[in-house]
Amino acid sequence: MKLILKPIPAGSFRIGDPAPLDLFDAQGKLLLARGQIVKASTFELLCARQIYVLEYECTTATKVQRFPTEIYRNILGFMQRIFYDASLVSPERLEQTMLTVENILRELGRQERTYISFNEFRTYDNNTYVHSVNVSLLATLIGQEMNFRGHELKLIACSGLLHDLGKLSVPLEILNKPSELTSTEFALVREHTLKGVDLLRQANAPLELVGAIRSHHERWEGHGYPQGLRQRAIPEIARIIAVADVFDALTADRPYRAGLPPYHVLEMIMAGAGVDFDPEVVMALWRCLILYPENSVVKLNTGEIGMVIAIPKNFPTRPLIRILFDRYGNYVSREETVDLLKDLTRFVISVDFQCVS
Repeated sequence: MKLILKPIPAGSFRIGDPAPLDLFDAQGKLLLARGQIVKASTFELLCARQIYVLEYECTTATKVQRFPTEIYRNILGFMQRIFYDASLVSPERLEQTMLTVENILRELGRQERTYISFNEFRTYDNNTYVHSVNVSLLATLIGQEMNFRGHELKLIACSGLLHDLGKLSVPLEILNKPSELTSTEFALVREHTLKGVDLLRQANAPLELVGAIRSHHERWEGHGYPQGLRQRAIPEIARIIAVADVFDALTADRPYRAGLPPYHVLEMIMAGAGVDFDPEVVMALWRCLILYPENSVVKLNTGEIGMVIAIPKNFPTRPLIRILFDRYGNYVSREETVDLLKDLTRFVISVDFQCVS
């Protein structure tokens, strides 16, 4: 990545208005700082020469690729049809689901590393089938990291797509309830795992798929449901789905709360390793989840923009950042770094992956 001077027309600013950005001459000399009022005398001087603003430009090949929006939309449309018509859960539809899984695996296999912008895709809809597609994508990345291949990886991706199929039996007013569920309502929601099992059995689904759907709410130390299974007694695919399910659920907005930042959710899941989740699966999530790779440009909650220059080995959610622009959009010429591991008041709110090397 490099910083460049980009020319702008004189019409971009007016007398009496504050400068929209730092304004430079062709040699990079600061003529007027952002926020300073453009006086009549200054305006004449600015109009007499070419004015530039400072931006960043990628200079390295991009190895981290986004999962294509068009393919995501196609998968979403397929899942929408399933979730709007339970009668479509049949052996034929299950076979078509496997073909959809092929699209997921094919696309994820094209690149060494794939970035999935879950919140961006969530703008299309926030229903159960959207969550299911996100869980499938993330579970597949985790499975790849754990060296699953071929048919087993297909089962992981398919389990992600169908893990909440049983929620078809839960009234929408309960699923979307903005307040705390009653004990009766919560018991009804918990039944979705077994309802999903019933639907899959009608479709003659593989036993591994049925087991994953039944057990994706089991927890490592036995406090999950529906059977209270512990550790290795929980099917391995279900352990993977459990982690992907929680990650996507907590980062999404819900009627009763706003979604949490991905870094916060990852920290919560890592804290639950060995209690709620299989530690091996959690480590696979940590390795495959791309939050802030080195050289990515990030925006902080303070409005500052910077570049990730280092990632602590044991704290990937708290990178070291070189500040490029301050909260007002002014270029920071002096060397200024922020260690998010030490400064807990600041955190990343968005990432630009176009400059990842």
